Amino acid sequence: MTDGTDEDGKLLPDSVRLTKFGKFLRSTSLDELPELWNILIGDMSIVGPRPLLVEYLPLYNEQQKRRHEVRPGLTGYAQVNGYR
Repeated sequence: MTDGTDEDGKLLPDSVRLTKFGKFLRSTSLDELPELWNILIGDMSIVGPRPLLVEYLPLYNEQQKRRHEVRPGLTGYAQVNGYR
């Protein structure tokens, strides 16, 4: 992806900044390989909560903070269980 900006210095939309190689990576899901590596070495699980920024922790209540007690996952429970 390029870092192209408009006249105001704001980033252009992803669809404009995405290179041909980037489109290839996304269409073949090769951009997921780093996450697969993290699963193999034990830093992530296949199913678990998606990782969120730690900066959001002060905004969580006690129950929401518990999501950081488990390993983050490549996919979430709702996707595996059939979100309705």
